[in-house]
Amino acid sequence: MQHANRTDAIAASLSALHRDLVRLPRGGKRWRAAFARYRRTDHWRARSAWKLAIFPFCQMCMLMGIRQKRATEVHHSQYNFFNEAIIGDLVSCCKVCHLAHEQRRMRKYRK
Repeated sequence: MQHANRTDAIAASLSALHRDLVRLPRGGKRWRAAFARYRRTDHWRARSAWKLAIFPFCQMCMLMGIRQKRATEVHHSQYNFFNEAIIGDLVSCCKVCHLAHEQRRMRKYRK
């Protein structure tokens, strides 16, 4: 019986996390805290590891024609939390490209 209670508690917690990620204003303090919790879930760890195994080199470097570097991070191109398509919603990237992309995105939202 305890296993069922634990499973129900985990499902409720993930459901609340999904609700926060979808409803809270993107980029706000509470959304960023929810996103940090999401990145610690087993789901995200498995998805990002799978993406890096399929595409081990930076896809952003490849698009810009730069010498390919090993990808170390996975970027959401579409925010379909808990339902990401490995091919379309996620991008393998190196730390430099990911940081540059996030800085451009944050400048856009500041205006």
